[in-house]
Amino acid sequence: MKSLVVWIVAGIVGSAIIVALIVVLAGPRIETVSVSGDSRYVVGYTYDLTVAVVPPATGKAVLWERADDGEWTKVPDKFQVVDGAAKLTVTPTANVAGYRVEMGRKTSEPVSMTKTPLTLKASGPTTYFPGLPVTVDVTTDPPVSDHADLWRSVAGAWAADPVPVPIAHGAAKVTVYPGGDGQYRFSIGDVTTEVVAMTADASIPKAFAFTGGGWGHGVGMSQYGAAAMARYGYNESQILSYYYTGSRVEMLPVTGSEDPQGDATVRVQVFGSGDDSKTATTLRVQSAAAADAGAWTLTFFTAASKPLLDGGAPRVLTGTKDEDIALSVSGSTVTATANGVSASGGIAVLTWAGTTYQDPGSTETSYVSILGPDGASASNGTYRHGELIIGTAGGKRLNIVNLLKLNTEYLWGIAEVPSAWPTAALEAQVIAARNYAVANRAYKASCDCQLYDDTRSQNFTGWTKESQGDTGKWGARWVAAVNATASDDRHSGLMLTYGSGGTGHLVTAYYFSSSGGQTENSEDVWSANISYLRSVPDPWSALPEIVNPNADWTATIDQATVAATFGLPDVVRLEIVARTGPGEDAGVTGLVATSSTGATSTLTGMEKVRTKLGLKSAWVRGIAALAVEG
Repeated sequence: MKSLVVWIVAGIVGSAIIVALIVVLAGPRIETVSVSGDSRYVVGYTYDLTVAVVPPATGKAVLWERADDGEWTKVPDKFQVVDGAAKLTVTPTANVAGYRVEMGRKTSEPVSMTKTPLTLKASGPTTYFPGLPVTVDVTTDPPVSDHADLWRSVAGAWAADPVPVPIAHGAAKVTVYPGGDGQYRFSIGDVTTEVVAMTADASIPKAFAFTGGGWGHGVGMSQYGAAAMARYGYNESQILSYYYTGSRVEMLPVTGSEDPQGDATVRVQVFGSGDDSKTATTLRVQSAAAADAGAWTLTFFTAASKPLLDGGAPRVLTGTKDEDIALSVSGSTVTATANGVSASGGIAVLTWAGTTYQDPGSTETSYVSILGPDGASASNGTYRHGELIIGTAGGKRLNIVNLLKLNTEYLWGIAEVPSAWPTAALEAQVIAARNYAVANRAYKASCDCQLYDDTRSQNFTGWTKESQGDTGKWGARWVAAVNATASDDRHSGLMLTYGSGGTGHLVTAYYFSSSGGQTENSEDVWSANISYLRSVPDPWSALPEIVNPNADWTATIDQATVAATFGLPDVVRLEIVARTGPGEDAGVTGLVATSSTGATSTLTGMEKVRTKLGLKSAWVRGIAALAVEG
């Protein structure tokens, strides 16, 4: 009997423990369950339901769905509630009228949802200004997130835009650039807005603002791009092969007319055209070293390069540094005056100590400046090497040509990129400059030269570049890059070739400052399709670390200039109608201008867009009309 009592007592105690464990594991008793959500819905769209449980509990819950006939149906899959909260996504069908949630034997009050047809509205201004963007507001009721098709009226027919308009929570702002009919509408499925109709404001803009990026024609190597690639570890050959498709770098002989030391020479016009078109100027031999004598000799020749022997005036003038040599021209005769003595002839040649043509063994570093009446420089640079040949151009102006060694002295003076740039970028520029010079050195009778000292050929500043920086430290970096790409005897140099290579397949290495995002095919800028001048992506030009001042630019051009460019009485609208490729990175090849009279005019071709409008480049991203006349 005692054993039976003990057994019963033990059983009761064990049951109590189990009940207690069940209570502990089950957590606090749920008091309320609630659910909230939208009161309206459109069939086919998803909606969020928010579930709250008090006190907070974690566990599985059941969603019930009510049909419009009042019957409740349990959704098969349970959902998780965490710490008393959950969000559900539901997609009501056509006959759904509401939802409720059940958890821990507690059921929420139902949330009722009313099926509602979708409406779509669009609104915008009634007028637009040609060239300026217009914002159109699009809304849905009830609010939904979706994509709407944008339709434009083009020549009386509706055409869908290829890119749908994203709508978030029932709203979107759409930027359009009205043209033609100025009519728009939007649709989602079979639901369509009313037409947003705008008429053009024919007021005449005071000016047009062009936004774009890059500087130059866009063919070949981007100089800022090369600098960025060098910063990221690319060497000169990799840089060049990227920008000149299918090319390679070879060490090849640099040949041509030779100087007394057997080196190929080049004739560079340094005075006599463009801003330098003058009938008089002054030469001055100078030196930074006090000990340098700066001896110079000016020798006159006939036009046939025979010495002037007929009597009277001397044919040779001599002097030392800091003495002015005044030059003037009359017809085809050049006259020079120095130290009170004058001489004349068809051609004069100036040589000075420390050059190939006068006292080549001298260690002097004399150079020549070309000066205007105010004593300021009248040319692009100063000249340390070779000799200066002074003549006339067309019997109207002075013409001065620097004859010097192509593979060293000329390249030492090329001023196309900052000498502080990475070495690989400098060497890539040297190779491109050497190629360009060799490929474009045909003799030009109009200037008695082979190359110009400006962008018609390459920027050449001579000693100004070579001596750049305190104690010439920056110039020394550039000279070192030139020498590193030449053979030890300086008779050969690294050059770019294509196809089977060799001197018969030299790349004409066009280059430019920077692009707007891609380089361009040669035929898209000029006319000839050249195999190694292919368009390549150029994100390098705009990398922040190279601090390209022309990565982005804005140019404002007044109404009169734009109208004159297009040959119209005025211009009320400018439209970009063609590019070399998709996207704003591609160069503009077509611009259409519309006059207030309705007349139109087209500018076609990247170079015409750039040069006719005086833009830094044809990578134009947008055009906006500014203010209005009157």
